[in-house]
Amino acid sequence: LFFWDVPVGLLSPGMGNDVLMHFHHIGFFAVASITIGIWSDGVPIASNYAPFFFGAIELSSIPLAIVDVFHPRQKEWNAWLENHAFMQSVNELCRIAFALLFLLVRGIWFPYVFVFGVLVESLDAAKERPELSPALYGLVSLGSLFTILQMYWGILVARQVAKAVLGGSNSNDEKVEKKD
Repeated sequence: LFFWDVPVGLLSPGMGNDVLMHFHHIGFFAVASITIGIWSDGVPIASNYAPFFFGAIELSSIPLAIVDVFHPRQKEWNAWLENHAFMQSVNELCRIAFALLFLLVRGIWFPYVFVFGVLVESLDAAKERPELSPALYGLVSLGSLFTILQMYWGILVARQVAKAVLGGSNSNDEKVEKKD
């Protein structure tokens, strides 16, 4: 995270100005530090959810990485793609896979697991272990913000799916092309 995502995001043209993504990474680091017990005298907090929130939700990032390579802001790769029909198909399949995975995993499953798992268990644990309350409430606060963020991004992805299915221009791609 701090050795790859943040430095690459800051140093890559066009990526360093994504403030929301930087806050996402800082918040992710804070949640990870709570989970391993840095803020609770070494007592891990909700670490049983780590495989889901630090692993499974990243499934949509796999096809997204391929789609990002060929995005119009990557002029050389986007131009290369125009001459390679097979890779155009791969890119299109990755776009579909990303949208489906993101909407299912981050848009539906993430909020469900947070609300009916982490939130409920953390509030119960805060009553049973008041000395852990600051870390638990910190986790609940950050988790709530991340849930809202996932839902916001889910709406953006759903809008792109609607444009693709119903027709219409991709205003984000047009904006990127105009900037370049």
